[in-house]
Amino acid sequence: MKKIIGIVLAVVLIAGGLGGVAYAQGTHEPMTGQKLVGQGSYAEWTYPGETDVNHLLSGFFLTNPDCVSEITIERISVFAYDGTVVHEGSLRVKVDDTWEEYTGPLKPHETIQTGLESYDLPELTHEVEMWYTVEIFWTWTDKKGLPLTGWAGSFIVVRDAETDEAIEIIMWGATQMVNMEQKLTPEKAK
Repeated sequence: MKKIIGIVLAVVLIAGGLGGVAYAQGTHEPMTGQKLVGQGSYAEWTYPGETDVNHLLSGFFLTNPDCVSEITIERISVFAYDGTVVHEGSLRVKVDDTWEEYTGPLKPHETIQTGLESYDLPELTHEVEMWYTVEIFWTWTDKKGLPLTGWAGSFIVVRDAETDEAIEIIMWGATQMVNMEQKLTPEKAK
């Protein structure tokens, strides 16, 4: 009996240590200032009896609506449905079929796009909710103008299992992202 308790205790301690390491790698560094917030999803599945692979993807379309001022994208934070940080760092945009770090600034009336698939998301499974919250921190580059705006668009891409070619693209929905100002840091909130 003591041997079984010792083995169970060792497993629990090892699992707890690994969980602590995984959590430490996904910490969020709070920022104050303007942020644009939206939600999207990312999933992959195959229907029983079929070979075609379905991908649910979300893209975020960001626009500088101002006629004069430029906007600097400071950082993007991507959170899993349970609040854990999946990615925190530079915004990535698609350039010639590859995802590259966006260096900006976003010029008046310029629009850029980023997608959840460009960030290192966890492996897709059917058992896990694949909803993500995206926060995009930004500032005006030189003079204050209109705030950054954005839309989150989700679509399903059906791909041939053998060739990986898109067979069908279905628009799943779009929602406007919300612009807000983060004023408190955790230390100031207490």
